Formats: sequence, C-alpha cells, structure tokens
Amino acid sequence: MSDRRLRPRSTSELVDALVELLRHHYVPLVTMTAVGVAPIVALFTVAALFGAAAPKGNEALVAPFLALMLVGGLLAVVAIALTSSAVVVAISDAYLHDRVDPAAAFRTAWRRLPAIVGAYLVMGLSMMVGFICFIVGALYVSAALFALPAIVLLEERGPFDAASRSSQLSKDRKRAILGAIILVGIITSMLSGMVQAGATLTLGENAALVARFVMFVVLFPATSAMPVLLYYDARVRKEGLDIELEAASLAQAAASASPPPPVPAV
Repeated sequence: MSDRRLRPRSTSELVDALVELLRHHYVPLVTMTAVGVAPIVALFTVAALFGAAAPKGNEALVAPFLALMLVGGLLAVVAIALTSSAVVVAISDAYLHDRVDPAAAFRTAWRRLPAIVGAYLVMGLSMMVGFICFIVGALYVSAALFALPAIVLLEERGPFDAASRSSQLSKDRKRAILGAIILVGIITSMLSGMVQAGATLTLGENAALVARFVMFVVLFPATSAMPVLLYYDARVRKEGLDIELEAASLAQAAASASPPPPVPAV
C-alpha cells in the first residue's frame, strides 16, 4: 500500500480513483460481467424465439412457455446475484492489491450466495419502505445500506448484521455517500441513454434493446465499484483501516527480512 490508495477521499477524488481502477482492470471486470449474464441472455432469447414461433391460440404451448419464463426468471436472479457479487470481490482485490482473480472471485461469490441473496432481499424490502416514506426515505435507505453487499462478501457477515454495520459506517456521511453514488449514476445513465438513442435512430427498436444490454455490461463495473470504494473510504475515516493495513504490511516485511534462527549445535 505504498501508493497510499487507502486514504480519506473527497467525491471528486473517489471518482478519480474509480477511473484509475477501471483503467487498469476494466477488461477482466467487464469480461466477468459478460460471462455472468450471458446465460440469462441466451435463455430469454430462446424464450422469445419460442414465443414468436408458437402458433397463436395454441393453448398446449402456453404451459411450457410459462415454465420456461419462470425458470429463466429464477436463473436470472441467481446469475445477477452471483455475477454482481463476484465483481464486488474482484473490485476489492483490484483496489487493495492491484490484481484481479476472476475464478477466485466467483468462488467467493458462490460460497456467499445465500447470504448475498438475503442481503438483496433486505435492501429491496428496505427500499420499498423508503418509497412509502416518499423519495427522501428511499434516498436515506440507499445511503444507509450502501455497503451491505460489500460487507456480506468481504467481512462474511449475515444480511442483518451487515445492514447494521453499513448504517454505522454511513453515520454522518450519508450526504457524501449519496452524492458519489448519484454522480456515477448520472454519468453512466447519460452514456447509456446516448448510445441507446443513437441505436434507435439509426437501426431501430431492436437495436436499441441490444444496445441497452451491451451498455449494462459495459457500465456495470463502474456502478459496482463506487460502493466498494465508499466502503473502504468509510473504514479509513472511522476505523483507521489504512494505518492498520500499513502496520500489518510493515510487520510482515520485517518478519520476512529477519534472519533465520541459528541451527543448534549437535
């Protein structure tokens, strides 16, 4: 950690760190995303072709089509949870250690899959309650639970324990956290919207659907990275994580540099 990437950062500095991380590790991160969501696209493509080829009014095909859509929906939930989790783990490794191991990230995500699905359910239910309390409530929930997936994956906590810890890390920082997440969301939405609009104008509606999927894959590493960077920024500010890791690194270096113990005389 000699480059001091772990230090308190402003919103603009976090965006700079995000750009720098993607500049060095974008290819493996976007490849992980594409591989993770490819089965979903394939399954729903088959379902769409099946529905288009089926004779209209043929009730015998309704049940298989609905079953295919149900299976596709369940697999989509699992694939998205698994892929997003693996990308979070990979981003953490890239930020802390300047390396990405896709296979190890997917193994960690698979091992923590039940907990991460529970975490997303907690987030979804909390957001619903937040929307009932108007937009302000939803924004508050988004800021309070910003680190929930990262904590479940990187600290191996349960969903409710992770939610409590995320809320603690966001204390007195919700406005800054929300500002950074919204800023990245605006940038990625503008890029996606421009590409989709260009595809619609030049190639038609079907091309726009393809462009939407492509931009989801292309931009997913960016939208996934900012909460991870905010998680480490919060830990640096509140827990001195940078000092802790620096001390551990110095201790490890000192231990490896120390001479071996003398061999006792026979």
